[in-house]
Amino acid sequence: MKITVCGCGWLGLPLAKVLHEQGHEVWGTKTSKEGVQLLKKENIHGVLLSLPLLKYVWTQSVYRALLACDVLVINIPCGRKQDKALQHIENVTSLLIAAKANGCRRVIFVSTTSVYGDVQGRVVETSEPFPVTSSACANYQLEREVIKLWGSDAIILRLSGLISENRHPARFLANKRDLTQGGTGINLIHRDDVIQGFLAILDSQQHWGNTFHLASPWHPSREQYYTKMSLLMGLTPPHFLDVLGSEQKQIDASYTLKSLKLSLRYPFLLDDFSEV
Repeated sequence: MKITVCGCGWLGLPLAKVLHEQGHEVWGTKTSKEGVQLLKKENIHGVLLSLPLLKYVWTQSVYRALLACDVLVINIPCGRKQDKALQHIENVTSLLIAAKANGCRRVIFVSTTSVYGDVQGRVVETSEPFPVTSSACANYQLEREVIKLWGSDAIILRLSGLISENRHPARFLANKRDLTQGGTGINLIHRDDVIQGFLAILDSQQHWGNTFHLASPWHPSREQYYTKMSLLMGLTPPHFLDVLGSEQKQIDASYTLKSLKLSLRYPFLLDDFSEV
């Protein structure tokens, strides 16, 4: 297949590399010339992309080639501030319009489980979104735009907090003092498991038109998890003022895992993290 990954950063670049290794024709985007050269060194067709993508730009041959793909993966993060979120909607919408006009067949839109807002208890793929933050609202609006344009040829993939060996939130909380909500549960997913999820989607022809989400089935408290991870990393654990927290939101991805026949490599998050 010809697969275009828009946004070849911390998640998109390793995904693009794995897709190339599997024999796909892979195109990718970066926002700098240096980034494009990096993609080309990995045998990925690199294209410099600046958003919003105006019509006089996307009618150029290189952008027609970029977007005339079997599957377009849109993996572009949204800023947290309201002005950034509004610009994000404009940027990605321009990309969606250009992709549709240039014959893109299918879309995987990378979203976030933050679209479920502050709901409590178990959250499944069919749970009603209640986005609160500006970035969550922007992602949810774009999800609906993707579905409107591609319908049963789209997949919405909502991700919980992303971690990996070289990018872990415990590093940012280590040695912090007087933190609150230590009893609140967490929802995280390892980058490698997300990439396996993409591969499972692409290997199947049965699940287009679905909304999936990914999260570890283990939901420890903030205090429990970040204390253990800090110790594993040889860092000073954070100090929590309390072990209290509201009833935690638990992202239950069992339907997604069953549908995609996916077994997580890091179901309990601490596995194989002894050398982080």
